[in-house]
Amino acid sequence: MAWPLKTYDDLIALINESEHDYDMSVIDRAYQLALTSHQDQKRLSGAP
Repeated sequence: MAWPLKTYDDLIALINESEHDYDMSVIDRAYQLALTSHQDQKRLSGAP
């Protein structure tokens, strides 16, 4: 997979392709927290 990751689905696919065992509930909660915390944030250009 090419970097940078663009979507949450890209992240999940990369995790699933790895040989490591991850606690997906922790990753999902972290993603949801970041999404909620930054949902109204915009770049200086005004782009989301």
